[in-house]
Amino acid sequence: MFISDEKQQKRQVKETYSLETLGRVISTYRKLRLNSDISRFIAENPLELAIFDAMDMGVYMIDYELATYAYVNAAFARLFGVGVHELLNAPLSKMSDLVHPADYHSLLKITKKTSDVLKKMSAADREQVNYKVFYRIKRAEEGFCWCLQTNKIIKDRITGGSIDFGILICLPEQHGIDKVSGYLRTATKSIEITASQEEGNPLSKLSSREKEVLTLVGRGLSSKEISEILDLSSETIKIHRKKILRKLNVTSSIHAVRLLQKFGKGY
Repeated sequence: MFISDEKQQKRQVKETYSLETLGRVISTYRKLRLNSDISRFIAENPLELAIFDAMDMGVYMIDYELATYAYVNAAFARLFGVGVHELLNAPLSKMSDLVHPADYHSLLKITKKTSDVLKKMSAADREQVNYKVFYRIKRAEEGFCWCLQTNKIIKDRITGGSIDFGILICLPEQHGIDKVSGYLRTATKSIEITASQEEGNPLSKLSSREKEVLTLVGRGLSSKEISEILDLSSETIKIHRKKILRKLNVTSSIHAVRLLQKFGKGY
């Protein structure tokens, strides 16, 4: 049964780690103020950041202005089965490879809803927001597990850019969580954000021709091969593929095919 009470979810995390260890983690988390010198913080706090590695908590910092990882720890890199240096040079889209295919669409919905809620908040509330979401991720060699991802947006005092400081924690097997959900917490309130299956089939947004194209993409066919089967030009197929990605709100054919696998029965 899904545990919707945020206090119960917090208790489960506390039962996984000692209060002393969690206290040190929270202390490090709070050191990053809304206006921090990120490079200096990383250079001056190696021992504090090492605590996350010791607890097998994945940590990353994304620089949205440069569209790169500003920092990742070894625990986060291990989730991908790669080294820290390799991940630092990987595209940000690589993070989506961690998400369970069945949770990917729900996570996108929650992200969109979260963005809409933030836009309606006052500037003071937005500056104090912490965000966390529960979903399943794939560990390099251990299958899928439910995780807690918590995020804090910081403005780099030196560059002026937005930095996403994220922590990823794999939860124990007996966690009681069985659906994707998120929470936005400000200084005064906590807002739960969910994306239920009943909200509709994303493939319903596609035209009959687009469903045909996506089905053939799912079979591993190239645009040229699809154009021959459907007796259309390769350029027309490419246009259809771009529309499919836009309508499904995904960034790659791989993610579109994942949605087809999940919701495609009857198409």
